[in-house]
Amino acid sequence: MSYLGDSFDPNSPTVEAADKACAEYMVAEPVSPAVSAQVLREQLEYAQCMQTHGEPGFPDPSSSGGFTIPRSVDQNSGSYRSAEEACQSSLPGPPVPSGS
Repeated sequence: MSYLGDSFDPNSPTVEAADKACAEYMVAEPVSPAVSAQVLREQLEYAQCMQTHGEPGFPDPSSSGGFTIPRSVDQNSGSYRSAEEACQSSLPGPPVPSGS
């Protein structure tokens, strides 16, 4: 049994219609290892910024990217918001094509 259930059919008309309706949200091409490494570096920079600006419990990114913020980090606190503001320029973003 899959986590989608035994009756899930990826070739059903409903799934095909949903795929078509949501096509604009799909990633056009796979992310290269170089871009993945760049994103991880940017995420680590952001985490270190948050940690040095009053949020020592802010986690480093996982090896696959992204953050799992523990409950001990209060994302509504003034110190969190201050750190977030101070680190805004370090936020990871999508890669910018060269020549832009």
